[in-house]
Amino acid sequence: MVHRTMATDVVGAPISMHSLRRVLLVANLDKKVAGPLCEQIRSFLEDSGVTVVVFAFQGQASNLPVEEFDLAICLGGDGTVLFCARLLAPAGVPILPINLGRLGFITEVSPEQWKAALQSWCHGELSISNRMLLSVTVERSGRKTGEFTALNDMVISSGGTSKAVRIIHLTVQNSTDIVARYRADGLIISTPTGSTGYSVAAGGPILHPELDAMLMNPICPFTLNNRPLVFPGNEELRVLVNEYEREDLVLTVDGQILFHIRPDDLVTVRRSDFSAAIVRSGERSFYEVLRRKLGWAGGEENGESEDAEAVASVDSENRDVSPGRSGGA
Repeated sequence: MVHRTMATDVVGAPISMHSLRRVLLVANLDKKVAGPLCEQIRSFLEDSGVTVVVFAFQGQASNLPVEEFDLAICLGGDGTVLFCARLLAPAGVPILPINLGRLGFITEVSPEQWKAALQSWCHGELSISNRMLLSVTVERSGRKTGEFTALNDMVISSGGTSKAVRIIHLTVQNSTDIVARYRADGLIISTPTGSTGYSVAAGGPILHPELDAMLMNPICPFTLNNRPLVFPGNEELRVLVNEYEREDLVLTVDGQILFHIRPDDLVTVRRSDFSAAIVRSGERSFYEVLRRKLGWAGGEENGESEDAEAVASVDSENRDVSPGRSGGA
């Protein structure tokens, strides 16, 4: 991992809310264009009198400099945004995501659009999309053993050394009742943002990313009439691992954090006290992103037609993506 700090002095009179004084520039160097693009943006900002802190990494990043920033610019895929959002949300730092990945449900801005998007932000022309986060805790014998934050989802599944997928046994409760007892390959609890990730690949519905809701979706349940459930955002869900569970289980957060859980552990999921502030590009709506990223086609209606080559390109792109996760960085 490379962690560099570059700064320039800031001079001049006080500036408006959407002007920039300090910017965090996060670059995932696993993306080939991230390094050169990072230097372009850094030079542009510093020439404009902005203090720039550059955090460039390869592989799995684990931490970020969390200081007082006016904006964080994230160069990578959706997974890079997930990493940034978990750490920057408590500080209230807005994130401008630049898509260097493939699908890019969260990262709407293309590498060619970065300057226009940045200037629009400084002029107050772009708004914030506030995204719900999940707070996930693990209790063992009455003691808290793990605490995590998720922008996309948390998943409980088998994690045995045999690498075979095994049915696991879980009981889910809310504040008043037992919701369900599952025999399944696993369980996904996601935010609306995460509904287009692992959950949709497991047959779950797509939720608008700004809804205040939680989605629970069993993975290949033994009983076929078990279906995904959508809960209000203020609900608290408690997932109890069967005390006789023989499989090694793993809790996965945003596809990036793994935590081994044991029989009789209690996993509690609720809405976080913080939300992720994602800068809207203003270029396209959520529904247009869905149509284009998922390659939906329905012919010409109301004067609207999809570009056939664009849809074919997206279809080809989707076939290259592992069906389960938009959480990889």
